[in-house]
Amino acid sequence: MPKILTSERTTNADIELNSCGVQILSNRIYATERKRIDYSLMYVAAGSAVMRIKGKKITLSEGEAMFYPPDTHQDYCYLPGGGVNKWVHFAGTLANPLYAKTGRKITIKKRKEFESALNKLIDAYNCVSKQKHLLIRGYLTVIIALLIENDTIESERQTGHRISEALNYIHINAFSDVDFNTAAEMCYMCRDRFNHVFKDITGYSPNQYLIKIRIDRAKQLLSDENLSVKETAEIVGYTDINYFSRLFKKSTGVSPKGFKE
Repeated sequence: MPKILTSERTTNADIELNSCGVQILSNRIYATERKRIDYSLMYVAAGSAVMRIKGKKITLSEGEAMFYPPDTHQDYCYLPGGGVNKWVHFAGTLANPLYAKTGRKITIKKRKEFESALNKLIDAYNCVSKQKHLLIRGYLTVIIALLIENDTIESERQTGHRISEALNYIHINAFSDVDFNTAAEMCYMCRDRFNHVFKDITGYSPNQYLIKIRIDRAKQLLSDENLSVKETAEIVGYTDINYFSRLFKKSTGVSPKGFKE
C-alpha cells in the first residue's frame, strides 16, 4: 500500500503521493523558483498565474494547469487578486506517459471531473480515515489519467499544427526545391518520425504528396496550355523528362503525351 510522503521522493512503485494542498492567495504577488525530483502539478482553480518555461512567459487562467516532470526548473508567479492554487506532488510509474524534459501548460477539458478528483484527493490527504491510503491512490490515479488524456489531445493538436506548416512549405516550394529535412525540422521531428506522422495525417508519404501536387499541376498544364511535355515537366519541377513520364503514367495510367492527345 502506498505511503504518504510529505517530502520530495521518487519511487519505483506505480503511484505514491508526496504532498498536495490548497493555497488561497491574497492581494499580493506570490512567486517562486525551484526544481523538484518528483512530478509537480500547479492547478489554477481561481485567478491567474504567470509561468516561465526557458524564458518564455506563459499565462494560466482558471481551469488550466502547469505540469512539471521531475528535475525541471519551475519558475512561476501568482498574480494578486485573490486566486486559488491547488497543487500536487507525486511519483510513480503511472505518470511515465507524462514525462518530458520540460514543463508545459495543460488545459483541462473535463474540468468538473478533474476538480472533483483533486478536491477529494486533498480531503483524503488531510483526513484520518482508515481508508486514507486507498482513497489517495484512487483519486490520484484518476487525476493522472485525466492529465494523460488532456496532454495527448494537446500533443495531437500541436502535431497537427506543425504538419500544417510543413504542408504549407511543400505547397509554396512544390515546383522548385523541396527539402524534406527542412520540413521535418519545422515540425521539431527527426526525418523518420516526420515521415510517419505525415503519412498518418495526410495518407501520403511526403514524397508521394509532392508528386501528387506536381502531377495534378502537370495535368492542368497539358489540358489547358499549349506546352510540350518537356516544358510541362520543367515547370512542375522535373528536369528528367523520362522520370517525369514514368511518374505521370504511374499516377494517371497514361503517358503525358497520351494524356495531352
